[in-house]
Amino acid sequence: MHNILSSKGFPRRFLSLNVTRFQAIGGIQIVLFSLVATSFSAIPEPLLPTEVIRFREVLKRTGLNRADYETNERGYYEALLETNRSLGSLAQTPNEPPSEVMNMHLAEVATRPVMNTNDIREYVLKPSVATFAYGTRWETNSLGLRDREYPKDKPDNTLRIALLGDSIACGWGVTRAERFEELWETQLNQETGDGQSVEVWNFSVPGHSPGARWKHFETARKDTEFDLMVYEATTSDPGWDAHRLAYLLTKGLGSDDPLYAETLKKTGVQATASRTENRDALLPWSWTIVEGVYQHIVESCHKRSLPVAFVLIPRVGANLSKAEKRALLAKAHSSGFDLVVDLSDVYDGQNQDELAIAPGDYHPNVLGHQLIAKSWADQLAQWPELQSRLKSSGKAP
Repeated sequence: MHNILSSKGFPRRFLSLNVTRFQAIGGIQIVLFSLVATSFSAIPEPLLPTEVIRFREVLKRTGLNRADYETNERGYYEALLETNRSLGSLAQTPNEPPSEVMNMHLAEVATRPVMNTNDIREYVLKPSVATFAYGTRWETNSLGLRDREYPKDKPDNTLRIALLGDSIACGWGVTRAERFEELWETQLNQETGDGQSVEVWNFSVPGHSPGARWKHFETARKDTEFDLMVYEATTSDPGWDAHRLAYLLTKGLGSDDPLYAETLKKTGVQATASRTENRDALLPWSWTIVEGVYQHIVESCHKRSLPVAFVLIPRVGANLSKAEKRALLAKAHSSGFDLVVDLSDVYDGQNQDELAIAPGDYHPNVLGHQLIAKSWADQLAQWPELQSRLKSSGKAP
C-alpha cells in the first residue's frame, strides 16, 4: 500500500495519517470510503469532517504534488531567491530537480537581484539593478519591477495595465524582451492609433504565491492608478498560499492579513511554531484559501473600479487534471473576475522537451513564451473592458 501511494506522488503527511488505518480495514471498505469521500467533492470544506477533507485531498491532490513542492521550496525559491537561506539545503534528493536545472541557477550568488521583506511577500526584486543571475540578464526599474522605467504621472492617451504573476510572467530563464508580457505590450502598441500608447506594468516576482502577488502590487504601486489588471494564474495556484502560510505563521505573519484572516477564522486553524504542524493543518484547506485570496483581489479591484481578468497559463509538463482545472476556473468565476481565460492547453500537442528552459524544468523558454503570447493576445483581445479603453482616450474610468 505504501509503495503504491508513494509512486503516485502523494505527500508523506497523508501516508502517515492513513496507511495504518487503511491496513486495518479491507479493500472493499477502502473503495467504499473513497466513493463516499468523492461524493462530498461539491460540499464546501467548512461543512465536512476533517478526516473526509483530508482523504478528499489525497484523492484530488492540491495541484502540487510532493515533487512540485520540493521544487518550489528548495529547488528555486528558498535556496535561490530568499537571501536569508542557506545553500546547504540544495543537497540533491530524488524529489529535487535534476542537477542541471539546479546548476543553471546557482551562479553569481552574490548578484542575486532580490532582497528580503518583513511581510508575507518574504522577498522582492531589488530596485534599479542590472545583473546576470539565474541563467539570464536581470534589469529592474526604480520600483523593483523587472520592467522598463515608466513615468509616475500617466501621459495623456495612455492605457495602463497591471500584470500580477509569478516566475513565468516575470520571465524566469529568459530575457525581459522574450517574455510573453513584453510581446503582448508590443502588439498592443502596434494596434493602437491616434497617438495612444499602452503600458503593461509587470509586478510579477518569482516564487510569489497568489496572495503575495496581490500584496506586492499594493505595496509597490506607489499609489499609481491603473485602468485594467490581469492576474496570471498557473496550475500551481491551489496549495501555494497554504504551503507558504505554514512558514509565515511561524514568523508571526499572515494570520491578521486581510488576504487570509477570514479564511483562517473559517477553518479554525490555529498557528503554531511548527511549520510541519501548520502545513498539515492548512493543506487540506488549500482550495478554500486560494478562493479567499481570489475574492480579496477581485473585491479590492472593484472598490477601485478596476476591471480584473484571470488568465490561467500552463507550466511545462506540470498541469492539473481536467477536473481540477475546471475546479480552479470555477473558483475564478465564483470569485467575480470580470474575465476568466483558460490557456492551460497552449502546449497540448507540443514536444514538452522543446519548450522548457532546461530538462525537467517547468519554466518556458523563448518558444514557450511565444506560444503563450499568441493565445494570450488573442483571448484578451475579446475582453470588452480592454477594447473599450483602447478605443477611448485611455484614461482611467
